[in-house]
Amino acid sequence: MTANEGIRIQGFRSGDKFDSSLASAEDINGNGITDLLIGAQGYGINKGAVYVIYGRTDQPSRIDLSTLPSDKGFKILGSITSGTVGYSVRSLGDINQDGVTDIIIGAPGAGKVYVLFGSNGWGCDTCGTSSTCSICKSGYNYKYNGL
Repeated sequence: MTANEGIRIQGFRSGDKFDSSLASAEDINGNGITDLLIGAQGYGINKGAVYVIYGRTDQPSRIDLSTLPSDKGFKILGSITSGTVGYSVRSLGDINQDGVTDIIIGAPGAGKVYVLFGSNGWGCDTCGTSSTCSICKSGYNYKYNGL
């Protein structure tokens, strides 16, 4: 497949239930281009995950999720075994009126729904996935943890 024909998304594992939910998001990172949300409710012993892929003008023919850099998107990881984060994903628009689109993520196995406010700093988990992460740094593959 060429970039003119579409984009092939790869890098997920068997059993992740990748694409269990899909949604476009108006503009999660504030760059003015529509983004993509992909649920993978089976990821990590059904803890689940959501991949956020930023829209961009340079359309590649492939996106590899296993090496997705922070300037191209990020992964939201579930933390509860059998929580199934990513069972459903949706864009909410800008519900907190900060100028950036917000998202909602369903995790029925955990009995939870998460509303995450969009940010120009998405993908930077300052909680400690990397000892060098104190602010978002281009080229690092940050993961938003703890759902």
